[in-house]
Formats: sequence, structure tokens, C-alpha cells
Amino acid sequence: MTVEPLFNSGSISDLPDHLLAYQYQVGGHGTLAKSVDYKMLRHPQEPIVYKRLPPDERGILEANFYFKVFGENASPEIAKLRPIVPSFHGLYRDSNAVLYIGLEDVLSGLSNPSVCDLKMGRVACPPDASEAKIKAENAKYPHRDTVGFLFTGMKVYDQNSNCYLTVPRHYGRSLDFEAVYVNALLPFLQGDPQLARAFLSHVEGVVSIFTDEPQLPMGFYRSSLLLAYDQYRSDVVVRLVDFAHWRPTFKASDPSGIIHGLNTLIGFLSRLDLSPGPSYSAPFTVV
Repeated sequence: MTVEPLFNSGSISDLPDHLLAYQYQVGGHGTLAKSVDYKMLRHPQEPIVYKRLPPDERGILEANFYFKVFGENASPEIAKLRPIVPSFHGLYRDSNAVLYIGLEDVLSGLSNPSVCDLKMGRVACPPDASEAKIKAENAKYPHRDTVGFLFTGMKVYDQNSNCYLTVPRHYGRSLDFEAVYVNALLPFLQGDPQLARAFLSHVEGVVSIFTDEPQLPMGFYRSSLLLAYDQYRSDVVVRLVDFAHWRPTFKASDPSGIIHGLNTLIGFLSRLDLSPGPSYSAPFTVV
């Protein structure tokens, strides 16, 4: 597909010097040794992270998304996304002409945050992908249609050891509907009903953005819901991230199934809120 950029070279700044590695990245590019170039960077003094953009239509789509949502002339149905996505801090270019997008570090106010990433939607690809691509991606997680998201990763801070725990990269692909709750969400929340209650109101707010009028003129494919809480379990963060595969849509529908996934998550959180969860486990290793 051909994507026209909503920006020009005059809107691109030089990438700041002395940036640091961002230590809380889970899921997606940058978490594998072969994609080390896509590791996110952070500003040493300001709550800004810098995400490298792919040098193709995916990078243009992600940049366009933020220009549309945070532009001065953003329509009401698009501007209503602002509370649930990271704030936009512009486009940047490094010394090799590689493009980065500057975004709010949504975890900057949390102490030793625990973080998980849910790749949202009942389908793995936008509808204009090739039939072979759609078939191959959907086959990677057969339960996606039922669950409505793929649990792609987590980092959990363990106060007893003062260490971070994580799970294997493709762990989420092995989980059916019930296992997502028992062997992913419960370990992430450490079985805490109060955390579930805190997340519940935030996720319900995200659902309202998608279901309330005016209708969103966008379909979100392969976007993630980021969940995080601090070591004292007093603050939680819920943000929608990753917009390299969004598509315009003019139907009052949910083409990617993201609402189904959000409702699944609400069901899981409500279940823990109402009663103590069952015994849970996950194959954690120290980061």
C-alpha cells in the first residue's frame, strides 16, 4: 500500500545526544537480539522516549497517527483518543537519517514499574494484507479469535529479591482462554484484587472511547494495550500504543475485534475483583 506522509522535513528535529536505553520495553521489536536497533531510547532528564520508525509505510503510518490525533485541526472523533495514548513530542532524525518518534514516557511517574503488553484484536493483520500473510499470522496464536488479544510479554518487579521477572518471548502463544487468566494475568497482577479493581476502571474508560459517539474513523490492527503499576501498587497506567498498522474505516463497527479483547480483559479483571483468584503460576526467570 502507498501511504502519503502528513509531515515534511521541516517538522523533523535532530535526535538529542546522550540518550539512554529504555529498560521497560516488553513485546515487539527491540526485545530480540536480532532487532537490537529497534530498542527504545529515553531522555536522561525529561519524561520522553524515542521509538525508531521502520523505513517503510509502517513508519509513515505511525507518524501519521500521532499527527492526526495531536494536530491542531484534529476532529473530535479522533482527538478523543488523546487521553489513552502517549503524548506526542515530534519527529526526530539521527546522524544516519533514521527517523524516531518522540513520545511521553507513560511510566516515568512509577517506582519500579511492572509492565505487560497485550497485542489487541481478534485478527493479526489488517484486511489488505495478503491471504498468505493473514493465514500465517493468525496461525501463530489459534486462540486469538476467542480471547481477543495476544499476551506478548511482561516484566514483574519482585520486591523480595529486588529483581525483575519475565517470561519467554512466545509464552503467550501457548495460552488458551482460561490459561491467559491463570498463567498470565494473575501472575502479572500477583493475584491482587485491588490492582484488578484499579485497572478495571481504566480499561472500561478505553472501551468507552471506542464505543461512545462520535464513532472512531479508524481500525486498529496489531496495536497493544500497555498495563503497568508501581511497586507500591498505588498507581496504575493503561495506554494504547503501537500504530504502524491502523487503517481508516467509515463503518460503525469493530473491524479488528479490539473491543472484544477489551471486554475479555474486563471480564478477567472483574473476576479477580469479585473473588480471590485460583493458584497461579508462570515460568518466570530473572531478567
